[in-house]
Amino acid sequence: ILNTKNRSIDIEGVNTLKLRGYAVNVLPKLKIRENNEMESFFVWSYYEDSMANILKMKNKSIEIGRIKKKGFDVPEEIEQKLKYILVDEEGHEIVEKKTEEGTGDIVKEETKKRSFPSRVLKKILGRGSS
Repeated sequence: ILNTKNRSIDIEGVNTLKLRGYAVNVLPKLKIRENNEMESFFVWSYYEDSMANILKMKNKSIEIGRIKKKGFDVPEEIEQKLKYILVDEEGHEIVEKKTEEGTGDIVKEETKKRSFPSRVLKKILGRGSS
């Protein structure tokens, strides 16, 4: 599987994804669509060498779709490599904004379930990149 091209294994409709140890390295190979909504997404990796392939990737280069906030648990080193949208229990987008102190405050963005995510609208309107 590790010799497979990135985003070549389509896993549409997955509700829960749990990867542990060296299995974390399969993540870039999975094709998860932006509109796929997961109840839970867990990644456990105890050693840096077990996630070496992921750490070499660009930030936000691995699309994992929409994930419920309470079911999202990944190491900080991997989180920055992921492109995702956190949602609440009703499927509304949650946005984390940095305050002046540098801490993240969770802000609920008024977005209807399954509507365009704000980053898609910005791209359509020409006000930012993905």
